[in-house]
Amino acid sequence: IGGLSMGGYIAMAVALRAPQRVSHLILADTKMTADTDAIRAARDETRALVERDGPAAVATQMLPRLLGPTTQREQPDLSDAVRHLIQMNRTESIVGGLTALKQRPDRAATLGALRMPTLVLCGDEDVMTPPADSEAIARTIPGARLVMIPRCGHMSNMEQPAAFNTAIEEFLGSRITTSPEPA
Repeated sequence: IGGLSMGGYIAMAVALRAPQRVSHLILADTKMTADTDAIRAARDETRALVERDGPAAVATQMLPRLLGPTTQREQPDLSDAVRHLIQMNRTESIVGGLTALKQRPDRAATLGALRMPTLVLCGDEDVMTPPADSEAIARTIPGARLVMIPRCGHMSNMEQPAAFNTAIEEFLGSRITTSPEPA
C-alpha cells in the first residue's frame, strides 16, 4: 500500500492495523506526527476561508505550498492543473479533509513496530511535509529506505513523475506486474 500526503496517513493506519495484509509500504510527502496547535489553528483559518470564499480561494492559498519553487517556475501548466483540481472540490469536501487532517493521530510512537519493507519519498522542496519529516519516518521504521526527489515540492508524483516512478520501481523491483493488453 502506498499513499502521498493524506494518503500516507491512510497507508500508515492500514499498515499498523493490519500489517499481515501489507507486503510493502510506500509513504510519500507525508508525516507521522499529529498537527501542532499552530497548524490546527491554520486549518481553522483555511476552513473559514473556504466556507466564506469557496475552493478557488483555497487553491490560491495552497498552490505556493503544494508545488516547489522549481515547478512553479518551470512548469506553469502544472500549477494551472493543480489549481483546477482543487477548484473542482466542493466546499464540504475540503472542510471534511481539513477536519480529518486536524484530528489525525500521532504515529511517531507506533511506526517503529512496522516490519514490512518501506519506501519513504519526499520532494526536496516540500514545505508542507519537509524533508526532515520524511527523514524522521525513515529513521523510525526499521530498514526503511528514504529517497529525496530533487526539484519538487509536496506533489512529487506530479512534479517529477519519472523520478517518483523510478524510485517505486526500484523499490518494488520484480514485484511490479502489468496486465496483458486486451485482445
